[in-house]
Amino acid sequence: MGNPSLSKTEICKILRQLESGMGVADLSHIYGVEEDVLHQWMEQYGSQASGKPGMKMLEDENCILKQIVTDFLLERRALLKYRISSEALQDDGSYCGLTDCEQSAADVPPAEPGASRADETVPAEQGEVDAQGVPMEAANGQASEMHKTVRGILEQSRIIPALRSFEFIPAAIASPSLVVSLLYGNPMTIGYVLRKLRGAGKLPIANLDLLTGFAQDCDAVTLLVKLGVAGVVSTHQSVLRAAHSQGIIAMQRTFAVDSIASRNITRSLHHFVPHAIEVLPAVVAPLLVPSLRASNPELPVVATGLVNSMRQIEELVQHGVTSVATSNSSLWIL
Repeated sequence: MGNPSLSKTEICKILRQLESGMGVADLSHIYGVEEDVLHQWMEQYGSQASGKPGMKMLEDENCILKQIVTDFLLERRALLKYRISSEALQDDGSYCGLTDCEQSAADVPPAEPGASRADETVPAEQGEVDAQGVPMEAANGQASEMHKTVRGILEQSRIIPALRSFEFIPAAIASPSLVVSLLYGNPMTIGYVLRKLRGAGKLPIANLDLLTGFAQDCDAVTLLVKLGVAGVVSTHQSVLRAAHSQGIIAMQRTFAVDSIASRNITRSLHHFVPHAIEVLPAVVAPLLVPSLRASNPELPVVATGLVNSMRQIEELVQHGVTSVATSNSSLWIL
């Protein structure tokens, strides 16, 4: 009863009648085709007849989208919970959204003109204390130890992968670097990326200035900590102070475009010393290393921007740069 003269288009038309609810026996009788042949056609042409080519690919994409939406809802719930708790604190008369470190700093009265603030990083006289009542000598010693720790981590990551899109995540994971710099992301996708990197044993450091959908404040830092960042990069000292108080790496991003900018970078370290400093463009980093290390010998320096060869990376390290961050994935595995 088979009908070999039917074209592929006609076969698909018959199969679509099956999908609309017509029975196999009825179609077999109408078109003079054996039921076994109809079943073979369904296996061979089923996806084409239904107008759904590439179903496996679409199903995979659908699973990824569902995961992203789920991550977004969980992150939104975490952020909402944090904001609610902040509002409750505000009702008690405290500072909404401030971390303990910032709360204590906010309670310190303004310094007299020409006087040094207690939380500034300046050589401590005997008996001086910081805003939390900790002797300045001890506080500076703790900061120095943290700088040593961060420097040790960065020395294990001479070439830091700088991620700009999803497609380079596998290459970043395969790199020998312990640290991965995250230059993209938003509240819907950042959780997925951080879990992938953390699951591979990496320490993701997010550039908060480049992420979209995040404010430059301590609420954003708190949320990123909950999602798994190991540190943040920013040009804003308020963000870096929040990261410092949260116990994650605070890396200051700086642009050394001229001699004035270079002097301002060095001068800013008298007020706040980050755990590491990132210098752009990379070529000027060796020129800043002596002045940056003059008062902070353990301060790690990361060079980034316009890095295009392994030879350039080797020269930067030879001139005192701790690590080099680059988005050029061909250099990550060298």
